[in-house]
Amino acid sequence: MRIFIAIRFTEAFKEPIFEAQDALRDNGVRGNFTLPENLHLTLAFIGETDKVDDIKAAVKEVFFVPFEIKTGRLGCFNGRSKVIWLGIDGEKKLKSIAADLRNNLDKRGIEYAQGRFQPHITLVRLPSCMPLDIDIEKASMTVNEISVMKSERINGKLVYTAL
Repeated sequence: MRIFIAIRFTEAFKEPIFEAQDALRDNGVRGNFTLPENLHLTLAFIGETDKVDDIKAAVKEVFFVPFEIKTGRLGCFNGRSKVIWLGIDGEKKLKSIAADLRNNLDKRGIEYAQGRFQPHITLVRLPSCMPLDIDIEKASMTVNEISVMKSERINGKLVYTAL
């Protein structure tokens, strides 16, 4: 199974994200827009594995009290894969949780994508242009849980399912 660990969003939190995607389209952006049902914030990408029980145990060991996240500004990655993303304000708590999670995965010998953790919400992959000066309505939500997610392609559509 192709696995990642993420924070899933409430429908109310997603509304301004949909509006941000619409604003990008209105500004001429074409590309692979993240489907509404797939919007999330990845804490760790695992990839192909059959160690789901170990991954769930690693997630359960991450202790945190519920906390608030808020959307931030638009940004982009320009490396191997071009991406327009929406940042998260007050990312210190998320970075701490991601570090704890990755430490728990390390203890269990579970491999995951390495690299610096940058909390973001992917809006568009391979955009035709990068208009990042669009005003985006702010949204906030309380994070109560971390989810282990399965990613699979069903009838040509990418589907994410909580395990």
